[in-house]
Amino acid sequence: MQNNRSGNRLDIILQKGINCHGTYAYPLCIILADERRYPWFYENYMEIYSLGNPCTSIDYMDGISYLSKNENAILHRKSIKRSEIEVQFDCIAFVRESIHSGNYLVMFLDEYYLQGQGAYQSFHYVHDTLVFGFDDYKKKIMAVAVSRNSDYVINAYDYEAFRNAFQDGLTHCSEAIGISPLQLEENTIILLKCREDREQALNIFDLNNFKDKLCLYVNANVYSETQEVPSVTQDHVDNKSFGFAVYDVFLQVFSNITEGVDFWMPPYQQFLLFFEHKKGILERLQFIANTQEITDESKTVLLTYRKVIEKFETIMRQYLKLINYIKYMKPANITDAHKQNYCKNITKSFQEVKIEEQECIKKILDYL
Repeated sequence: MQNNRSGNRLDIILQKGINCHGTYAYPLCIILADERRYPWFYENYMEIYSLGNPCTSIDYMDGISYLSKNENAILHRKSIKRSEIEVQFDCIAFVRESIHSGNYLVMFLDEYYLQGQGAYQSFHYVHDTLVFGFDDYKKKIMAVAVSRNSDYVINAYDYEAFRNAFQDGLTHCSEAIGISPLQLEENTIILLKCREDREQALNIFDLNNFKDKLCLYVNANVYSETQEVPSVTQDHVDNKSFGFAVYDVFLQVFSNITEGVDFWMPPYQQFLLFFEHKKGILERLQFIANTQEITDESKTVLLTYRKVIEKFETIMRQYLKLINYIKYMKPANITDAHKQNYCKNITKSFQEVKIEEQECIKKILDYL
């Protein structure tokens, strides 16, 4: 924490591990600002699932358990409803008071007023932002936000612009991205604060627990048919796939397109989360290699796994290229034949990466 007469700034880090969804990205920017908490991070976010057929969502099994009210929660979380906000509510004073108390704030702002954002002075667009500091001398609010390039960046907003963005964020809540108007009514402001009584437990890495979770991922069939998923919706709950079986969900989508059964394609964010998950496994394995004694065989397999992830990243970028082509070119320029040809090319590479990753992880489990 940086505190002086004119302002206050809580610790923050623009973590690069899980950025697909702000639901995870913002809390992790808080949690991982202290490197002593990384062992906890490396022991979690190992298990994923998908819902729907075809795939309608991919997410982590962890959900937001670290924000819940159970004894293992890492962050205190308090939601402030819109009905609790007075007409003459002073959002700057509230930010000031919250930061002084050690609370970060997730606030939904109309980016029309925020310089540097894609919607600035163009259209109303409400998005969540993580506020972590203020400066009364410069009259600035410090926040983590999503940039024009969909990266997380640190921005400083003028007090007046911030006031307008917050007030109109309430007015234009129907344009909010990633949250329903009802959810926004219940979570107009979210306060997050690290629990001091949990700090000691966060710097312990349990290798056996890590191996168990890695085994669950690679052997998707070990999950119970009644495995609960932390989804806010129970739609398609009968069509759920866990761990490595998510590969098969994508392969089914590609098969449907190739055979002309269904030309729907999953949003790029779902492909990105799948890639982030694999990149995260590599990061965790590297953490183990750096902090514990491992065999030379393990180091060799680790290098092989890195190459597998690089191959998957190439496929992901090809997928992004097609999705952007569909999104930004005239619909008449995109035919079902375009999609079929693409999916024929990508399916083989996708199947190869699936086999290679599975073989690598099984070897790693044998050597660890």
